[in-house]
Amino acid sequence: MKLFIAFAASLLTLLACDALWLGTAYKPLYLPAMGSLLSPQVNFGAAAAFYGLYALGLSWLIVLPAIKTDRIADLSVRAGFFGVVAYGTYDLTALSVLRDWPLGLSLIDMAWGGVITLAAANVARIALKMIRTTR
Repeated sequence: MKLFIAFAASLLTLLACDALWLGTAYKPLYLPAMGSLLSPQVNFGAAAAFYGLYALGLSWLIVLPAIKTDRIADLSVRAGFFGVVAYGTYDLTALSVLRDWPLGLSLIDMAWGGVITLAAANVARIALKMIRTTR
């Protein structure tokens, strides 16, 4: 049950934050940098697989172990680092194999990965605490 709560809370947070981020950063940041690489349509199946896998990994590997100790700083550092590493996997791979991939975009996207993952982990922690205190 804890895994499901952490998963749902982190998934909803990731979706909401990325919707806001992409809604504001897509045209000024991603479109000029990635122009011809972008698909005209979003592959929603691939997006669902990413968000589901990411929320599950975050919940299982970061949130659940951290709530046992209830150390917010530990959770925050681990979640932020997890986000930078995960987003960095994509961004640094793109930087290494795609011609004209902008370093600046990779750095911004990796920072965003840290921020969004930190937020999602803390929302999941709060959701778990709320459930625990109501039982």
